[in-house]
Amino acid sequence: PRHFPRPGRAGGGLGAGNMAAWKLDRCAENLDELDFLARTSVEGMPHLRARHIGAAVRRRQEILCASAEVFDQVDLLLTPTTPTTAYQAEGTLTGEVNGREVDLMYLSAPFTAPFNMTGQPGMSIPAGLVGGMPCGLQIVARRLEDELCRAAGAVREAGRPWPTFGSGRAAGRGG
Repeated sequence: PRHFPRPGRAGGGLGAGNMAAWKLDRCAENLDELDFLARTSVEGMPHLRARHIGAAVRRRQEILCASAEVFDQVDLLLTPTTPTTAYQAEGTLTGEVNGREVDLMYLSAPFTAPFNMTGQPGMSIPAGLVGGMPCGLQIVARRLEDELCRAAGAVREAGRPWPTFGSGRAAGRGG
């Protein structure tokens, strides 16, 4: 397609409705235990209106149509999993992107969010290291083609086995 719609608030609107349906009472009583995004969703639910949900449903439909158009032409889509490497273990949630300091929390899902909304099978596999930090490759297939997605991941792993971290031993070597 010429233009792939950005999920924008649609994911949040639909997600807030799902959270309200399943977890609102429990979450509202424990706001201090929620992360920033979940807390913001719960606190915003009283302000959620039918027009917001309607706009989210329409945006999801636009994304479904655009994705179907893409997958009429390709079997698999490969993208970065995120626009950044993994976060530091200390939980650093700011970093530099294109020379500008940004809050990385909001950048964690721009490549995955559209496919969360379409319900397409996707997987993230290790792609290597950038500056010593792991980064991922996302593989996405058409709706209901989960096996193709898994098979592509298996081919990638066979061609370049995934490294292991943390054991102090080189990948593929016993202790």
